[in-house]
Amino acid sequence: MSKASNLIKLRDANFNVPRFFLIPAQVFDHFRAELSNPLTADKFIGVPLSDSLAKQILDIVRPLLDLDLAIRSSMADEDSARHSFAGQLDSFLNIRSSDAILAAVKACWASAYGERARAYRKENNLSADQISMEVIVQDMVPAEVSGVIFTADPVARDPRVMMISAVEGLGEALVQGAVAGETYRVNRGKSNGEVDGAGKILKQEQIAELVAISKKIEELFGAPQDIEFAIAEGEIFILHTCCGITPTLPRVIQASPRR
Repeated sequence: MSKASNLIKLRDANFNVPRFFLIPAQVFDHFRAELSNPLTADKFIGVPLSDSLAKQILDIVRPLLDLDLAIRSSMADEDSARHSFAGQLDSFLNIRSSDAILAAVKACWASAYGERARAYRKENNLSADQISMEVIVQDMVPAEVSGVIFTADPVARDPRVMMISAVEGLGEALVQGAVAGETYRVNRGKSNGEVDGAGKILKQEQIAELVAISKKIEELFGAPQDIEFAIAEGEIFILHTCCGITPTLPRVIQASPRR
């Protein structure tokens, strides 16, 4: 499964997912075919998009052009149980304007050929010839609180305990491990969902709502999930989910990518 397919599944199941559009893998394939071998991240960055491909991308995302956007790489099987590609691919936040969108899309593509991704493929005996990438272009949530939910404790690997980590504002520092945030451990075996570690960021009713949503997502996918969420004006948004009992968090970049 990929980030994109997981988002589509969440949206189709009526979870509160911010509006998004997908740049299909065929656009990536067309651009890649214009590059000479060996393929490198620098070539993806340095070679300009053709007018036709640039138009195709902007036509897809036109309803979002006047908004602040999150632009995320989505590679086939990146969130599989065997190969998460955790931290290998790039995502970009607070992207606005046509030029910045095109640059971020190319930078997502380029990350599939960066040093981290190449090393991961080599370590796991994965072929570079089978790379297929979509790019998610999604409305940014003006988050007052952001966080990650592990429906099974990723440290103790215990499915009886759900772990929620939360920070104020955007969650990129949390997902990159720069800050720990507040952590709440929920005993799923207790009828009232007993919480250990209650703090100042999340209210008890918000924790209860996050637990209920997370259980439904876990049921939808049939496996423990790592879920990213954001809260704005009291509303909970689900930004991403993937299968796994260990953290599978992306590398997130705040600044605009190179053009």
